[in-house]
Amino acid sequence: MNTASTALAPLPPAILSLLDAFHQAHPGADVRLWLAERGGWLPLYPTDAVDGGPVESALRRSLSAERERSYELEVRGAAPASAVEVLAEALAQILAYEREARLAAQELTERYEEINLLYSISEILGSVLSLEAAARRILAEVADQLGAGRASLWVQDEGALRLIAAVGEEGLSGPIRVDDPHSVTARVFRERQPLNLGRGERPPAGSPLEPRPHDAEAYLSVPINYTPPEGGGRTVGVITLIGGKTHPEFTAGDARLLTAIASQIGAALETHRLVREGLRQERVARELELAHDLQM
Repeated sequence: MNTASTALAPLPPAILSLLDAFHQAHPGADVRLWLAERGGWLPLYPTDAVDGGPVESALRRSLSAERERSYELEVRGAAPASAVEVLAEALAQILAYEREARLAAQELTERYEEINLLYSISEILGSVLSLEAAARRILAEVADQLGAGRASLWVQDEGALRLIAAVGEEGLSGPIRVDDPHSVTARVFRERQPLNLGRGERPPAGSPLEPRPHDAEAYLSVPINYTPPEGGGRTVGVITLIGGKTHPEFTAGDARLLTAIASQIGAALETHRLVREGLRQERVARELELAHDLQM
């Protein structure tokens, strides 16, 4: 019989100790722990159990039915049913605690990565880069963080959405009219609502000027909104991600993160617009002043 020293690493030490203690208390019993995987059984305790999984004649208890993992406790031989019930309940509690800890750690890691990404984008937007150069860097970081194969960023200008940055896209040029009834990008812009499609879901027939998912690629498109301090927000562009490289779909958390990034970009676009308008007004003022001087 194998002990904690040879059991598989995924088992928490508390579970290994509990199984070892049960085996020592009931030497006539053969206790085993299995993990359901790909339609079969993977032995977790002991690791040399290679007979294909638990047998019908043994005492068996299902310990968890979480989506990603399902465990089965099996006890063969002489062991009181009451002791098996106590063992199963204790193991189920430990597995539940471990799952909660694992999910909490995963969430903290994701939040840390998201905060780092938002901070990095703030630095890029605050640099002296041109709007197009900043957009390309931001889009590359966003695509990498969210595992997208392709990405594009569109900005509204004089009634059309113009492509100012793209990652992994070739042949896109635009512009797309914001009132184009066939364009998915224009629809996201007009409705000011994200569009998140998983693999196998197809967006409506779109414009040949915009990115389209291939086969079963995931698709996420969010509007770039800007809301000034006095209120009265407006949409100034659209960001689209296509084709998850590391996961089959974009989650609701991905959509929230991309929406937060879009808000940062929206504020930067408004600042860029105000700077351009200020420069234009200065140029007009200088031209008027020069014309006035020439008339004197």
